[in-house]
Amino acid sequence: MVILMEGCKLSGLLIIVLLAIGGVAVFPQASAQPNEAGASLQVVDEGNYKKITTDDLTIVFPRNGTKPFFVWWANSDPSKAYVVHFKGLIEYAEINGSSFSLMNVSEGTLWQRMIQAANAFDLARAGAAAKGLSVAFEAHSRLMLAAGKAMLFRADLGQVKALLQNAGNELSAMGAEVNDSEISQQIDATVDAIDSAISAIDSGANKGTVQNAISAAIRECQRLTQTITERAREMIGDMVEKRQNLISMAESFHPALLAFSGCRWEMGDVRPITASDGTIGIAFNLTLADAPQKFDFAEGNVNLSVRIYNSTVIETVSAAGEDYSYSIAAGEIKIDLVVKDWDWNFDPRTISLLNTTSITITPALALWVDASSFYVNGSVSSLFDDLDDVKAQAASGNIVFSADDANATLNLQRQDQDANGLGLHLKVAQKSIAGRLMKFPAPAKLRLTEEGTLGGFFKFVPTAIVTNETGEESTVNVTAAYLSAGNHVKMYLCYPYFNGTLTHDPSLGVEKAADSAAYVVTLSADSGIVSIQEIPTTPAWGRSNELFLASGLVLVAAIGLILLFRRHPAAV
Repeated sequence: MVILMEGCKLSGLLIIVLLAIGGVAVFPQASAQPNEAGASLQVVDEGNYKKITTDDLTIVFPRNGTKPFFVWWANSDPSKAYVVHFKGLIEYAEINGSSFSLMNVSEGTLWQRMIQAANAFDLARAGAAAKGLSVAFEAHSRLMLAAGKAMLFRADLGQVKALLQNAGNELSAMGAEVNDSEISQQIDATVDAIDSAISAIDSGANKGTVQNAISAAIRECQRLTQTITERAREMIGDMVEKRQNLISMAESFHPALLAFSGCRWEMGDVRPITASDGTIGIAFNLTLADAPQKFDFAEGNVNLSVRIYNSTVIETVSAAGEDYSYSIAAGEIKIDLVVKDWDWNFDPRTISLLNTTSITITPALALWVDASSFYVNGSVSSLFDDLDDVKAQAASGNIVFSADDANATLNLQRQDQDANGLGLHLKVAQKSIAGRLMKFPAPAKLRLTEEGTLGGFFKFVPTAIVTNETGEESTVNVTAAYLSAGNHVKMYLCYPYFNGTLTHDPSLGVEKAADSAAYVVTLSADSGIVSIQEIPTTPAWGRSNELFLASGLVLVAAIGLILLFRRHPAAV
């Protein structure tokens, strides 16, 4: 019995020791890998510029309200600077389904071109009507001649029949080319009446019956000529004149280009983006405060909402009942363009005044962005000038555009006369993040050098959000075009006509290895932050887990020994 008691004491002591050793491992621990929450993010003022430094890059931009330009470089290679100039908004029109073209900006010149094209089409139709009218008059003349010959005392019915046949053949040939249903029906009625008169002659009917049949054909032909005359009068006299009167409307149009450099911009306060465990980034707005003449409607309604995080996050926004999400790397500069209540030169009502089906005119808006990379020698001030005036050679002769797993190399050294379209297809992946099913549209990316590591980029997703006046949200497809300009590329991000508020989300930064997201940042449709949710870290298998497993095994063994002592005390 003493031995049994000693064994029980020994086993109990062993259990206590094991629990003391393994106590820190009784519950699984979170990963001990450091996250990015402690990454540095510094904001300072240097003269007229704001300078933001992260662990990977430095970005500089004007803070005095002149231009929304951004210059940045990788901290590991400050000799090469990347440049993005937000140049302005261009209203243009897609003519008969065309893509963006500088020839089709929505100004008075294009308006006159469209009026002239619509008039030319209708005048051609009027010409066809005039030709048809000529044929109808000629047929009417033959019918009148046939009626006269039929009244002769000794009528030559063979000549009468020939005149009727010629008139019927001419009208039938014209009918094959007519696309006006009313005129086509009247041609058929006239031809039928002529055929009836020919049948009367062939059947040997008396002269009175033949004359009555010819008179019926004449009456039908008179109705036909009257209808064609009315059509021609409508086309030539009314519509063309009305369209010519529309030319004066262009006097009230604003210029197609709202040049950002001609506006005054206000930079809002730099404010922290705060999660439950501390600050995870900064945000500020650049708002168009004063605009040139005829652009008063844009004041306060064009905004660049800028966010920079010190942790990789997933931004998500709801539209049309679904969550659309984007991964934003630590240090990446997210710049949401918000355009509200754009005053369109070519709005649907204005276009409807042309009253034509010959041309399709679809109004649209393009964000013009200049981008490139340059070698610098300590100063980047010259890069804030218009890139057309920068004398420095681009750091790379080519820029790589990638979208939908396909790459296109854009040669900067070309001097294009007009924009070239870029192929974009919306490709969406679905992922479950923090218990939410999210859609991730694949971004299109402009790599500002051909280098992959720490090379600068400008990217965007080919979809934007439109919020109408009642607050309903929908998505629209974004297209793109570019123009090579010697040492930089002019990018045009193109948005279809919208009525309300449009939000699109380009961003810029330097390439680096992807990190796991630490937060989900939910945005409103106009880029305001609604909520921030921390993404739980995955439990890691480390030293504490090993101790937990070992202590568990020994604990099981100790319990087994106790049971053995109780059942077989003599064996101890």
